[in-house]
Amino acid sequence: MRLPLSLADLAVLRESVCLECKLANGRDGKGTLPEDFWPTYSAMANTEGGKVVLGLRERKGQFEPVGIENVHKVRAELFDNLNNRQKVSVNLLTDADVREWEVQGKTLLVVDIPRAWRQQRPVHLTRNPLDGNTYRRLNEGDRPLPDEDVKRMLAEQVEDSRDARILSHFGLKDLDLDSLHAYRNLFRTDKADHPWATLDDKGFLQVLGGWREDRATGESGLTVAGLLMFGQWPAIAEAMPMYFVDYQERPGDYLATVQWLDRLVPDGRWSGNVFDFFRRVVNKLTADIKVPFVLKGPIRQDDTPTHKALREALVNTLVHGWKEQGHGLQLLERYEPQEHTVLEMHWAAEFSPARLPESSGESSGESSGETGERILVLLSKHPKLTIPAVAQSMGLTARAVEKQVAKLKAQHRLRRVGPNKGGHWEVLP
Repeated sequence: MRLPLSLADLAVLRESVCLECKLANGRDGKGTLPEDFWPTYSAMANTEGGKVVLGLRERKGQFEPVGIENVHKVRAELFDNLNNRQKVSVNLLTDADVREWEVQGKTLLVVDIPRAWRQQRPVHLTRNPLDGNTYRRLNEGDRPLPDEDVKRMLAEQVEDSRDARILSHFGLKDLDLDSLHAYRNLFRTDKADHPWATLDDKGFLQVLGGWREDRATGESGLTVAGLLMFGQWPAIAEAMPMYFVDYQERPGDYLATVQWLDRLVPDGRWSGNVFDFFRRVVNKLTADIKVPFVLKGPIRQDDTPTHKALREALVNTLVHGWKEQGHGLQLLERYEPQEHTVLEMHWAAEFSPARLPESSGESSGESSGETGERILVLLSKHPKLTIPAVAQSMGLTARAVEKQVAKLKAQHRLRRVGPNKGGHWEVLP
């Protein structure tokens, strides 16, 4: 995020999920690192990272620079505590992440906090990650995480191949055989001469990684991958209570009308496993796609680039084919009501400005400057987004985004590199 450069620009500064402002005056007024910096450090490191500006006072929803008289003391306190394991679990910062910012003769300190790697999370205070010492950033607040979520993060530090874990007391009886046999039929059709095609179900699962034998312990059985891919819903829910897949088809104006037009969730009427979810969702997504009449030899080809891109997006979130067809796609991490990943796919027709209501370009209660800042934040993370995709993501019209982009270009805060198709945005410092 680019920060304002003058006192006048502070009027548009607002705390958010990725920005926090603190006073840092200390009792003597010369500057000290505020104690509430540390929950914010933990929260931002465990979420998407962010910036903390030290030396600002908030009054009636706006910030004014107070400055830090002894900025070198505050910087020293920061790094001393970062390297103290009694204070915080890991130091994510370098000198380049802490810089001074001069505003109207006042010296502020800007701290850039990166998102921690999976092996570094949870970033927590003191030596104990539990009992409310681990935080996550939600909106503009730092929220202590429940111990259950912290334990999940701790498990993810060391389990690089969690899907290969053998599930004790789970076996072939917990699989949906229709799903497994449907997959085997697809495999046999694609690779008719492959030696795996002649294996029995258990042997086929084993070569896929769905069944494993641990040579060290002698244990053998169904793996997490095998159960998720081909399991029955009761067994999946028992082994992995947090597992849930959800497909929703929404209209362009769903926020103002209905939440969804069509939905697919594990409801007891189908297996709920990943492969079955893939098959059912692909059928829904491709039901209305027009197929041009194309022959390859004497055989009509029913598999278009859009069909292939849809399958790729569902399988491994590969975005290139989908975007080449003029559609929009966004992969988002959400943390409420629990941590989950959302893959949003938008048809190109939804991006026509004529289909969106006209607006002034700002969300309710939001100034033009705030909208511009949100656009800069979004484009700094996703520089290849098109203007229609930005509009869809922010709930604005494409015309409103175009106006904001024009202002940002005139202010030399944003520029376009390359052509409209295939280029990218560059947020300027």
